[in-house]
Amino acid sequence: RQSNMMDIFLKRFSKGITPKKRRVKEEDLLPYLIRPNSIINEIDSIRVNETFNQISMAVGYPRKVPAGFLDKIIKLQGNFDLTLYIEPFSIDVMRIILHKELEKQTADMQADTLKGRINPSLESQIKDTRHALDDLTLGKEKMFNVSLYLNAKARDHHQLRLLSNKIESELNAINIIPKKPAFRMHEALQSMLPLCNDKLKITRNIQTSALSAFFPFTTSFLDLKESGVMMG
Repeated sequence: RQSNMMDIFLKRFSKGITPKKRRVKEEDLLPYLIRPNSIINEIDSIRVNETFNQISMAVGYPRKVPAGFLDKIIKLQGNFDLTLYIEPFSIDVMRIILHKELEKQTADMQADTLKGRINPSLESQIKDTRHALDDLTLGKEKMFNVSLYLNAKARDHHQLRLLSNKIESELNAINIIPKKPAFRMHEALQSMLPLCNDKLKITRNIQTSALSAFFPFTTSFLDLKESGVMMG
């Protein structure tokens, strides 16, 4: 009798639950388990559970970079993430852009010459643009859209500011210009996740030879005592 009662209970409990519904529930289980309890989005930071995050994005790069120039950033002490997006860029489109840029720079140089002014910076830009155009035309180089983001993480605002300022100071030291995406911290945090989804889209066109200097990381002095370093 007890067995019959149990069978009736199980039939009623499982009635209307199709395999498709069970599959949907299983698929929703992992996002439910790993989702944060709270997200507080502020102007220049975002808090996830008990951790404050402040993302800095690279908006300017040096004219020339040595191999492994990001090693100084990797060797910094602190809890932070570094995300690098690399996306191929159309060579034909880039040639058109460089042609227009070269025409503009040449016109500016002629205007300065007529006024009797010397502009060494503009001369260097014309030389670099012409060199880049020749390399693309001859197939020596390819172009990529590159985005670089760094996320400082801490348990309070004071420690967050200290770490973020330290990171930006080191970026300035290697002639990378950092900037915080005000009012876009939620998009910035999504861009930091290893999902290949760049929400910020703060890109810079970089040639193959310059891009190769971004990686691999050549340092052998990483401190792995606290929480380790993960690259991938």
